[in-house]
Amino acid sequence: MATLQKIRTRGGLLVAIVIGLALVAFILGDLFQSGSSLFTRGRLEVGSIKGETVQYPDFQKKVEELAEIYRSNTGQSQLDEETWTQVRQQTWETMIREKVMGDVYDDLGLTVSTEELFDMLQGNNIHPIIQQIFSNPETGTFDRGAVVNFLKNLESGVSPEQRNYWLYLERQIVSERMQSKYNSLISKALYV
Repeated sequence: MATLQKIRTRGGLLVAIVIGLALVAFILGDLFQSGSSLFTRGRLEVGSIKGETVQYPDFQKKVEELAEIYRSNTGQSQLDEETWTQVRQQTWETMIREKVMGDVYDDLGLTVSTEELFDMLQGNNIHPIIQQIFSNPETGTFDRGAVVNFLKNLESGVSPEQRNYWLYLERQIVSERMQSKYNSLISKALYV
């Protein structure tokens, strides 16, 4: 009987404590689930490369750039889901390669000089991609004048899409050249 009396007199306090704990749990749960900047960074992570996190906005920007290049190459205005998957996969692999191999190239002191890039774009050793893009449709031969005219108009006379495409090509050519230099260095360093 005395126990029942204690429960009756202190029951209100017990109910108030339970309701208070429920409110605190609700508020803390909402704080962790909301768009608070303290907790959102972890939700926007796409992945991690060499211990550095890759945020979704940065990744999505690169995906959109590559998708625009793909659209201009194929002439499509919309990409299907399979193509989007390929673009995302290629973007991720490129980001990994740039981060991992970029550090290796820096450690080894490998670079592509401006003279070397000029030679691959306009000089004597034209890169095959540039040869293909700037070949004369009637004769099928490489037209060096078309490259020079395009580069003269690059700043003001071409569309932003063409300019972005050209910068993408330059990055790909430099990346390919760095990879071939690295492969050559490794192959010549091995001794059987």
